[in-house]
Amino acid sequence: MDQWYEIGTFLGEGLIQELDQRIYALTVRSWHLHFVIGPTRVHVADIAKCAKDKVRYGLEVGRPIWGADYDKRFCFDERSLLNRIRYVERHNLEDGRPARPWPFLQWPACLKGHE
Repeated sequence: MDQWYEIGTFLGEGLIQELDQRIYALTVRSWHLHFVIGPTRVHVADIAKCAKDKVRYGLEVGRPIWGADYDKRFCFDERSLLNRIRYVERHNLEDGRPARPWPFLQWPACLKGHE
């Protein structure tokens, strides 16, 4: 997929600008993507819709490009959060990319020292 960086940028910047989200990790693969966001009061369905819409409009695709469902997992402690971030970063590394290729990715304050 030669548009992976652009897709990630549409998604990340959209979530930040539209929903004021902090994005901790993101990977764009050929058939799916993963992202980890910080604590939020925004409903997960609204986050997923924003992400899908920003990529679709950014790519100028006139139809839905994802299925109707998605997987969501909540992290309730530092260990599970770090594991989820590392899981997403490994996907980037497996694809020969930097673990954290987008400048908007933040590191959670609670995990300082684990970068």
